[in-house]
Amino acid sequence: MAASSLTTITRRDVRDAFSDWRTVIPLIVLSLFLPLILRTGIRIASDFLDEETLTRSLIPLGLLITGFLPASFSLIGPLETFVGERERNTLEALLSAPISDRGLYMGKFVAALTPPLLSSGLAMLMYSVATKLARQDLAAYLTLPWIAAIVVMILIKSVAMVAAAVYISSKATSIRSANLLASFVLIPMTVVVQVEALMVINNNLLVVALINVALIGVAGAFLLQGMRSFNREEILAREHRGVANEGQALRGQLSDRRYGPMITIARREVTDTLTDWRILTPIAVLTLLVPIMAFGGVVFAYHNLPDPVGVIRLMPFILLLVGFLPASFSLIVALEVFVGEKERGSLESLFSMPISDGQLYRGKLLAAFLPPVSAGLIALLLFYGGLAIFGNAALLEPITLAIFGEMLFVSTMQALAMVAAAVVISSHTSSVRVANLLASFILVPITILIQLEAILIIGERYDVTRMVGLAMLMLALVLARSGMGSFNRESILSREHLSLNWGAIWGAFAAFFREIRPAGVDPDKLAPQLSVRRFYREELPVVWREIRLALLLVSGAVLAAVVVGSFFVPSSDRDRELMNVLVPTQNIGQLNEVPSFLAIFARNSRNIFLNGIFAVFTFGLSTLLVPLIAFFSVSYGATWAANNAATGGGLGFVLGYVLPHGLIELPAAMLAAALGLRIAASYVKVPPTYSVGRHLLWALAVYLKMFVFVILPLLLLASIIEVTITPAVFRAVYGG
Repeated sequence: MAASSLTTITRRDVRDAFSDWRTVIPLIVLSLFLPLILRTGIRIASDFLDEETLTRSLIPLGLLITGFLPASFSLIGPLETFVGERERNTLEALLSAPISDRGLYMGKFVAALTPPLLSSGLAMLMYSVATKLARQDLAAYLTLPWIAAIVVMILIKSVAMVAAAVYISSKATSIRSANLLASFVLIPMTVVVQVEALMVINNNLLVVALINVALIGVAGAFLLQGMRSFNREEILAREHRGVANEGQALRGQLSDRRYGPMITIARREVTDTLTDWRILTPIAVLTLLVPIMAFGGVVFAYHNLPDPVGVIRLMPFILLLVGFLPASFSLIVALEVFVGEKERGSLESLFSMPISDGQLYRGKLLAAFLPPVSAGLIALLLFYGGLAIFGNAALLEPITLAIFGEMLFVSTMQALAMVAAAVVISSHTSSVRVANLLASFILVPITILIQLEAILIIGERYDVTRMVGLAMLMLALVLARSGMGSFNRESILSREHLSLNWGAIWGAFAAFFREIRPAGVDPDKLAPQLSVRRFYREELPVVWREIRLALLLVSGAVLAAVVVGSFFVPSSDRDRELMNVLVPTQNIGQLNEVPSFLAIFARNSRNIFLNGIFAVFTFGLSTLLVPLIAFFSVSYGATWAANNAATGGGLGFVLGYVLPHGLIELPAAMLAAALGLRIAASYVKVPPTYSVGRHLLWALAVYLKMFVFVILPLLLLASIIEVTITPAVFRAVYGG
């Protein structure tokens, strides 16, 4: 009977976890696309470093990171095993099950362990297959013993993290406090992975083995202590705050005319955060711990490395990172501003207040801004102050007042953009679990951006980092404005748990693909049959209207790329190496071997299609980069040819290398970029009759149909011209 009840509880939780498409899709994206990104990054790093010993370690290290990241993001489910049931008002029914306390705890633990293991296993499988198929020379470093060892390491880490998360969930009083306390799991485990990575690179596998033995002990301790201390009556008796009293207090606050409604809402949220030690303590510890650890690590590296110049050059980036980490963990507060109220049962009291939707949204947004921005600012000041008082003058030298201000600006703008996106997610999801999983669509792009900023800072391209900060500010404003425009109390109150119905999802997608109409049209009212004639005569004008703003943005970005390319002069060896990859100027005037038109067509269509899919979680950046890099390269090459008196000059370069096929290929890339930006817009500007998921399905269907019926024909024609007409034009310009 006990075993049957345990199995029932496990199956119930696993079914609930995988029945909500908003839970499943982020896990699938992390498990499928993240391994490809990591594999590509490691391939580029190995080619750039060109050192066999380091490459031998990087390949298995990529597998370790690939398995760890999905498991860490999947930790959201285990954190809700008990406290989530409480806030969804299903805890009493669960605790009345005819099973012992230990059996109930173990059933919850097994169910919580399933999603992290599945997502990590799928991610590691994708990474291994992609590595084996892509490059045989790199695949030789990913041996079966390495794969088996890393699978065991990820299994141990998943068990340890889930055991700690379930224990936290059984003791926490709210999902918000549980998620913030999770930082005491994720940060140490991230440090452990970094140490293991260093040990793998240095081939010190004994330390790795000892670390994992210690993690087994930690996992066992959390699991045994959790089962020993778990008590149903204690959980049922635990209260954090009465909902009725909260609503009454809020009404009293709003009756006080000393403050406007927006400030009142913001004060309520800030007061709630600052009066709950379970929320305040993790934020405070992170804000203090991150700069202290960064300061200690920097001082240690400076005094122990044989050449500390690299540490000194990294100081501005470390400063930026110190501000980013506390802000990213404080993002949990922003992710719960609306959906957290719903799960705590206080949403109806909040929405009954006599204020407009705009005032309510702005108040929540203002309150959500304060913890991340404040945490990042305090961490930056602590790190800088520690360097100024206790650090070496050489470490402080690269961080001038101007550089400090710039890093503060970029860090703050990134925090604002993350919070604005998190509040949009919170207003369009049905549970805190889903909101936290969808947060991966914020953290993954921002993390990639942080890596790019590291390259810019090391190269001292602070002019570009300023542009990044301004772009983050613009993104924050767009997200805030779009969130206010799509905010609707009635739709939030009526939004319930959505089961993952693949038939309904496919039906809606197929309907959107058969006939393109403006976003917001019911898919049941669309044409039952696909018509190519209707697409070119009626549907194309609809697409142009839907993407006209995106096309304008792409055109402006392309114009900026042309201007920058025409004035850009490589100022370092790194810049010259990069430009030599994009535009090998030493070969201008030489006709390279021309592949077949099918090879060109396959390469271009694959790249544009995959970049469009990546637009789902890069906010369209992946598609926008294609035309930007292309126009920048053309502009740079033409300017170089003109300035260095190359045969034909700048016009000859454009005519001989670009113009014949580029007249078709480049506009196709711009069109794909605009469609990618429209996919990104589906998250932030939702028609009243659509959910975020349905709007995303509509945008993906439009992208796929445009790709099949417009972009592919253009790319095919461009590839034919590239192998037939372009070489003839080249010979006319350069001779031969």
